[in-house]
Amino acid sequence: MVVVRNQRGYILLEAIIATVIVTVALVAVAGMFITSTRATVTGADYTVLTNLAQEQIETMKVKDWSAVTFPYTYIPYDDPITINNVSYTRSVRAELSDLDPEYPDKNRIIQVSATAARSDGQASVTLVTYVINDKALPQFRSP
Repeated sequence: MVVVRNQRGYILLEAIIATVIVTVALVAVAGMFITSTRATVTGADYTVLTNLAQEQIETMKVKDWSAVTFPYTYIPYDDPITINNVSYTRSVRAELSDLDPEYPDKNRIIQVSATAARSDGQASVTLVTYVINDKALPQFRSP
């Protein structure tokens, strides 16, 4: 048996320290993946909520407001709606806006608030817009 002197190599302690350092780095990277996955799911959820609320806003923009009593609450007939195995509810509330200089004598400016929410209550979005009641403004009446 030949013994070679002054041979340099890694000792077991150095290998263990290197393994611990690599493990800590990989755990940090795995944590970033989990955080980014949660953020992606949350972003997708808020996109769906915003689209559902915007759909209700667009429906209310073309509504004939002449026969409506205020405040007005509307819940679509197809509520709750299920998208990607998640259930959502929607509602719209319309009321006369105090932005109108002749509020509340004339029903000219209507504030419409559309809310979409997850049925489990984890997230919700409310969009607000203002609609002009063209029936109350003679210059906007169609011939």
